[in-house]
Amino acid sequence: MTTFVEYGGAELCPCGSQKPYDMCCKQKMFKWGYNERGELVKQIPMTPEMEALLKEAAHLFEHYYGRKPKKEDHVFPFTSIYQEKTLLKAMQQMRSSGIAPEDIYAYYKTDGLFPCEPNDAYVSEQGKECFQHYRDEYREIISEPLADTINPLQFTEYGNEMLRVTFDKVKKGLIWSFNDFIHRHSNEPNGIYNYEMKNELDYLLFSAIKTIKTLEGIAQLTEEQIPECIHALGRSLFENYMYLNKINCDPDFFRTKLLPKVDTEHFQFCQRKDNSIDYKKVFHIETGDIYHIHVVKKTPLQIQKTGRCTTCITATPVSIFMSMCGAQPIILLSTIPMTSWIPRSKQSLSLSPSRYCCIMHSFKTGLSTLNSSKTVPIS
Repeated sequence: MTTFVEYGGAELCPCGSQKPYDMCCKQKMFKWGYNERGELVKQIPMTPEMEALLKEAAHLFEHYYGRKPKKEDHVFPFTSIYQEKTLLKAMQQMRSSGIAPEDIYAYYKTDGLFPCEPNDAYVSEQGKECFQHYRDEYREIISEPLADTINPLQFTEYGNEMLRVTFDKVKKGLIWSFNDFIHRHSNEPNGIYNYEMKNELDYLLFSAIKTIKTLEGIAQLTEEQIPECIHALGRSLFENYMYLNKINCDPDFFRTKLLPKVDTEHFQFCQRKDNSIDYKKVFHIETGDIYHIHVVKKTPLQIQKTGRCTTCITATPVSIFMSMCGAQPIILLSTIPMTSWIPRSKQSLSLSPSRYCCIMHSFKTGLSTLNSSKTVPIS
């Protein structure tokens, strides 16, 4: 049985209120005390719902491992220790529910406190004061005028909002346009189910569908707070765009570079003299014609030397979306990593004051422009 010795009533309350324990947290639904190792802990009564979850988790643990769980065993596999997933998920739900940003900020800074009527008996008075302190801190910091000093919270809030509004507008406009293109040019009015790529139009339809699904994937990753996976999808979008641009500029590009890659019925990879496969060359099964299907991706240095580029992949997803919306400055934004929220410790940004002010003005100007513009579908 777990040992628990309740905190002395005449001592100052552990919550930090400077009141005696008897006159403070002892009147709540939880207790302060010492465990078997002499550590000060907070004991909160278990709800029937939590008790049922623990029993179910213990049953599953015993089923998988053939023994009952011990005190140090991890019984909730849906929780993680490598990321604040539970906290971030709760913040996402709070934003979706329209809860004020200062309340979400205070919830994050206090490690998950959210004083309200249903849980008032489980939050200490000091906890309430701490929560209110961070609400006031948010309002004060976010309303500061632009100055020569860097304001990380303000920078992140404006930056994330700029990216969110930009992406939402671009996604909506592109999906409308691509769906219109698919409806106009597809021979499958009731839906595309049996897809074959035989000509250039087939590839264009495939690219439109791929782009729609990629945009929807980026939106889902954003909602799930997995930004580290978005960059690869953004790069995929841009590579897709570069292929389409090349098709538009070079009438032979699809026939000589792309079709041989996807038409496995008529093309096969060439073999070298040592019988290894040459993935840069294919030959037509019927005619024997050889095609070099390797697409050169030149670096910015190579572009500067040659003055031309077959396929250039140099922009970041941020700069792509910003340029499509006409927002500026593209170069500044493309070099700045955006965070989903400010860490609890002070965050330092490697920006000069002048550059910071320039970026912040760009955020505000861009948001004003984007919010006043209308999305017009392409006919």
